[in-house]
Amino acid sequence: MKAPRVIDTAAGAILATTGALTVASTQTAAASSNVYVSYDDVVLGAIGQGWFNADPSGNAPGDAIIACGRHADGLSYAVELDINPKAGHWDTDRVASTHGHRAGYCTGWKLVNIAEETKVALRICMSEGNKFYCETPKYGRA
Repeated sequence: MKAPRVIDTAAGAILATTGALTVASTQTAAASSNVYVSYDDVVLGAIGQGWFNADPSGNAPGDAIIACGRHADGLSYAVELDINPKAGHWDTDRVASTHGHRAGYCTGWKLVNIAEETKVALRICMSEGNKFYCETPKYGRA
């Protein structure tokens, strides 16, 4: 019987033996990733913050968002999640908002059921009265 030969290719490693062929894939799936967003003040730093947590960690559930307002500034913050974002178009699928709460408030985790490896976009928006400003979104994967 011949000894097996290993041939390296871009698609994976092929092990050729007499009368048999086995293909082993070397490709790996994209990893999930958490996303952090903030609304920053020049003096105070991050005055509004938000997170997308891809996988469970400690007390934080997976596929969840949270928003926090840090200072008594009269502003409220909304963290918006877009699942499967499309270039040039924003579609809010889930929101966590500090509106109507005192300074130092963080929302509870807002759960979203998202398939693994799904692309997500997260942005934070600040509102003051009838004015509404949103930061540039950041991207991750569920």
